[in-house]
Formats: sequence, structure tokens, C-alpha cells
Amino acid sequence: PPLILTQNLTGGSRPYETPENSHWRPFHDDNGVSGHAFVSAIPFITAAKMTDNPWEKTFWYAGSTLGGLSRINDNAHYTSQVGLGWTLAFVAASAVDQTDTGK
Repeated sequence: PPLILTQNLTGGSRPYETPENSHWRPFHDDNGVSGHAFVSAIPFITAAKMTDNPWEKTFWYAGSTLGGLSRINDNAHYTSQVGLGWTLAFVAASAVDQTDTGK
């Protein structure tokens, strides 16, 4: 639900989709946050939070950016939209991790 709400609340469009492009107008469009960046980052961020090895953490966090980078590469989203998607994934995974570990 936070992803869907934020996608609509920001109101951003995709590159070349509408004349407004990246202008954020609340509830004007529903592409303000990259859902692909969110969904593809969750398993990698979760894996990073499950390990204590700093090298493994680096590997998993780096992997968590690949889905979003592909969306930027394909001109399917702006960098800010991908960043929002990844950030929501990080916050969601952190909330679950805190519930599980009590940290």
C-alpha cells in the first residue's frame, strides 16, 4: 500500500510518456515511484540484512540496485523515481528486520 499511495501521490510520469515528463503533480499520473525498483530490491536488501559479513552485505546491496538501473537504462523511469522505489524497499526491509531482530 505505501508504494501504490506514493506512486499516485507524487503524480510523476515516465520519460517521454506525457508532455509533463518528470513534473510531480499529485494524483496526475501513477508512475512517480518505480515499482520494478521496489520489487527487485526487496530480496537483495533482505539478504544483506541477514548476513554479518561486510563483503556479502556489499554484494547484496549492490545487487539491489540492478533492477532500478535497468529501468533508467531503458528510459522507463527517471533516476528520482527509481531512487524512491529503492528507498521504499529499504524502509520496508528494515521494518521487517527490526521486528525480527528487535534492534
